[in-house]
Amino acid sequence: MADRFQLKFHTETKQLPIYELVVGKRGAKLAEDKSESPEVGMRNLRGELQGEKATMPMLAASLTRVLQRNVVDETGLKGAYSFTLRFLPDQVRSRPDDSTAPDTDGASIFTALQEQLGLSLRASKGPVEVFVIDRAEKPSGN
Repeated sequence: MADRFQLKFHTETKQLPIYELVVGKRGAKLAEDKSESPEVGMRNLRGELQGEKATMPMLAASLTRVLQRNVVDETGLKGAYSFTLRFLPDQVRSRPDDSTAPDTDGASIFTALQEQLGLSLRASKGPVEVFVIDRAEKPSGN
């Protein structure tokens, strides 16, 4: 692609809007998972995040994908936790009979984080790595 379009780019770090993942005012509602289960990780489903022995940096990375904005872990929580976070995705039903559409009575991801996990997202600015296109031309022939 780079050769065909004569594409030239570089990365740089800019101060852009981010979210900081912090413990809520009433404290975290997470208990460390001390089970013998070998499963570790995060699952991103439509309207649901599932953690199996997940760390807060893993949750922050999943929230980054859902929110399409960098999320940085500032909770100070060092353990591994198993949880399910259910929220209303910002998607609209494609058809009236769409049985996979979310329940419209659900909570936003911001409210769900506070109510279900005792965590909060705080708007901030921080360093974000971005791609900068220096040059691109019409493609050459095959």
